[in-house]
Amino acid sequence: MYSVMIVDDEQLIRRSLYKMISESPIGFTVVGEAEDGLAAFEQACSLTPDLILTDIKMPVMGGMDFIRNSRTANLDCQFIVLSGYGEFELAQEALRYGVADYLLKPIRPEQLEFTLVKMKTVLDHKRNAWMDYDLWLVYYPNAAKRMADCIWHMDEIGIHHELSQFYAQWIEGAHKYPSCKDRSVEYVSWVLKNLQNYGGAELNQPNLYALRSAKNGDTIHKLTESLLTEWMNVIRTKRNHGAYHTIKQAAAFMEKNYMDKELSLQSVADYVRLSPSYVSQIFKEAMGASFVQYLIQIRMEQSKCLLSNPHSKTYEVAEAVGYEDYPHFTKTFKKYYGISPREFRNRQGLE
Repeated sequence: MYSVMIVDDEQLIRRSLYKMISESPIGFTVVGEAEDGLAAFEQACSLTPDLILTDIKMPVMGGMDFIRNSRTANLDCQFIVLSGYGEFELAQEALRYGVADYLLKPIRPEQLEFTLVKMKTVLDHKRNAWMDYDLWLVYYPNAAKRMADCIWHMDEIGIHHELSQFYAQWIEGAHKYPSCKDRSVEYVSWVLKNLQNYGGAELNQPNLYALRSAKNGDTIHKLTESLLTEWMNVIRTKRNHGAYHTIKQAAAFMEKNYMDKELSLQSVADYVRLSPSYVSQIFKEAMGASFVQYLIQIRMEQSKCLLSNPHSKTYEVAEAVGYEDYPHFTKTFKKYYGISPREFRNRQGLE
């Protein structure tokens, strides 16, 4: 249901319009009436109706001044002008102020009905655009973080996938409001913010002017892809991609062999053919955690899964994740999760 205001200095016309709108099944309800532009402006600021039907010639303040003041005050409403045959030029001028339509007096029911149907379509589109924008506000921070993760880890397949999803969902079929250009600017700006939080302070600011000047979605897609690729290359150069790739191999080896009680920095270094001191030095930079911290993280997360199995014994879980010393496992688990393995199982209803 959309709200309507009627503005006319003739009470008979106001009553007639009120009756026709109220009896119409289209979905409008009259929320206010006024007999001049000044009173109408005060009401409109308070009621913020979706649609205003206003006469042009009225005492105190005419319809044109009312419309101008409303636009200056940024009132978010649609206008339909009511005019007599001798006021056609004024009605035409009103259209230049963004007035949606005009009706000639005397107003026939079928004429008003047709205009209300058109206005409902306009208002429905506007409402859907706002709903779409609400979804966008939820979507883009998470999507930008996923993209930043892909860039930071130099996952080129992930970058291509995320960008394709973004383009297909928010650019290719974008509504006029908010514009796809605004969306692309918000998206890349948020990606950069995440990368800077990760340590990418040296990354260049995006060329937002180029994005805003893009003529179509394909151009936006290419500009965005070029920018993201540039950031990835800067990060690759800074990080020494060869060393980072080696550490990723080391991490994968640890994830595969965490249950080995003999797993150590030395054995991992031997696997990747680097010295233990060098692996230790670059491991934290690449993974965000030291070798020991990362190994504990793998073992604790796996032990949590195993402890959720009602058929497993706690000491068996300790052995399964690479701990010979059961008390050491219990102490490490409690330090990591804040509760002992037994308390964890109790909370799961398994003890």
